[in-house]
Amino acid sequence: MLDGEYDLGWSRNSDGSFDLIADLWGVAKKHNQTELINSINQKYAVNKTLAEVKQRGLQNANVKLVLQ
Repeated sequence: MLDGEYDLGWSRNSDGSFDLIADLWGVAKKHNQTELINSINQKYAVNKTLAEVKQRGLQNANVKLVLQ
């Protein structure tokens, strides 16, 4: 959940990628845009990895995320 009065949205492109839909000027009043985008990318990567592991039938596998 994003604090403040401005929301974020997503639009899926025909190639499967997503566009971020937001009033970034409004969001920037309370959030550092670079940190926000990095946080979104990080959470997406974790969720995408876990979904791929689960899809391949590895529900009981342990996933260790190592940040460098």
